[in-house]
Amino acid sequence: MREIVLAIAASLALVLWELAFQVIIATGHWQPTELEIYAGDKLGFAVLLALALTVARRWRAGGFAGPLAFARWWLLWPIWLDALVPLSQGLAEDSWRYLAGWGVVSLAVGFGEEGLFRGIVMSQLGLGRPLRAILISAVLFGAIHLAGLLSPIDYRLVLAQAASVVGLGVILGAVRVRTDSIWPGIIVHTILDFCGIAAGGGVVEAMQYSDDALYSMLGAGAVALVWGLVLCWRLPQRHPGLPLNAAPAAP
Repeated sequence: MREIVLAIAASLALVLWELAFQVIIATGHWQPTELEIYAGDKLGFAVLLALALTVARRWRAGGFAGPLAFARWWLLWPIWLDALVPLSQGLAEDSWRYLAGWGVVSLAVGFGEEGLFRGIVMSQLGLGRPLRAILISAVLFGAIHLAGLLSPIDYRLVLAQAASVVGLGVILGAVRVRTDSIWPGIIVHTILDFCGIAAGGGVVEAMQYSDDALYSMLGAGAVALVWGLVLCWRLPQRHPGLPLNAAPAAP
């Protein structure tokens, strides 16, 4: 139980940062563009996470010492598919500065969210019980997306996104355990976000409500969840060589 409470507390750090950043904007005279808002928000959290990993000496425990594991990237196929489908519609804008800016934001999101949920949260839950670590971290990953209810995005899409990313979290967690590395998750997460934003013309535009978008999101989440559970099916209930609450040793 203590591990679960600490994992929830770690997850709430992202919510607290989001709220703090919004307060900074609201109380200042800065009137940023959407790109500037997300750049400050996501890059700021990525920097804070990197500092926390360094101070706590948790880089290795978080999976950052693992390989790129190219041979296992096919296990992430539902996420690759989700990334490529938006690009079939073309880019919303071809300015290299625009694309580079959102590329940096996407990398910060991939590093921050994977480092938090597949890194800190899963290691805190204990890789001695990989299935528990995968499922709880995936549910927390979905729950944290409910913070989008405070944004101008339609609440129906926010709820659908929160539900669908649970399936993505299960896949990402399973691959994290199978490869003993967080890098495949960071890379695919970065590409997924960038493709959606580049094709949609920004976060808010990419999350415009329509029945097709809603059903597509829920359908993709269902496929991801089923595949994630398939990946979990053959995982040992206890990671060989590790006690129940253990994570890999810190450097």
